[in-house]
Amino acid sequence: MLSNQPKPVRTETGTTYTAVLSDHTIFVDNSAEHTLTLPTAASAEGLVYTIVKVSAAEDGDVIIDGDGSDINGAASVAINTQYGALILTSDGSEWYIMAQ
Repeated sequence: MLSNQPKPVRTETGTTYTAVLSDHTIFVDNSAEHTLTLPTAASAEGLVYTIVKVSAAEDGDVIIDGDGSDINGAASVAINTQYGALILTSDGSEWYIMAQ
């Protein structure tokens, strides 16, 4: 059954943030490189995160870190364009990019 219930949205402006299980959509409005750390894949099985870099490309990359869990086989991935976005989900052992 699909749910049309609102999902949490937050905007991060600092240089680091660790996503929590209740997060869903995270906008990153950074002025320097920003590291966003996901929960471990094991603790977030079935969760979906949408991460969007809303700041200009020259403001620095958004580095998404799997906190010890791979993301499509890598320890981290980056968003380096304004309005670049990733949708990620966990299968309980690894994070996967579902869309970008």
